Amino acid sequence: MMPLPTGVTGFNVEEQGVDFDLFIQTCREAVSTLKGQVHETDEAYSDVTPNFHGAVVSFPDRPERIRIICNAHHPIIAFCQPPTDPMDIELRFMDCPQLARLLCQRFTVLSAAEAEAGVSSELVARLNDAELHQMRYWKPARIGDVIFNPWD
Repeated sequence: MMPLPTGVTGFNVEEQGVDFDLFIQTCREAVSTLKGQVHETDEAYSDVTPNFHGAVVSFPDRPERIRIICNAHHPIIAFCQPPTDPMDIELRFMDCPQLARLLCQRFTVLSAAEAEAGVSSELVARLNDAELHQMRYWKPARIGDVIFNPWD
């Protein structure tokens, strides 16, 4: 995995780099190709946090729903289980190879193993001082929690 880009946490960044409408349109196209359905969408920062867009989708051949999350500042996505409780902020990363193949043309797709990887100084070397300050405060254990966070 490459070092994370400056601004990925959303701190000390001028604006979002990933358009919500483009993210949703791309998700709808990919999900439609797989005969799936988009059920709900969430725009980053609509309730102050989190720093990522989201779409919950389902497919006829999978019993569980999948949440596609996209960093609002850099085109990085991952897949996770949708929360069962709106107050639950823990991300349970998972893989969805079919969607990953379709979305990797426009986004960097983070595998569950990459998202679950520990935070190392090499991976966060490009983050700005404000981002590093937030990391010291929130103490994320996984790199996925740095890229996709509810920090305020």
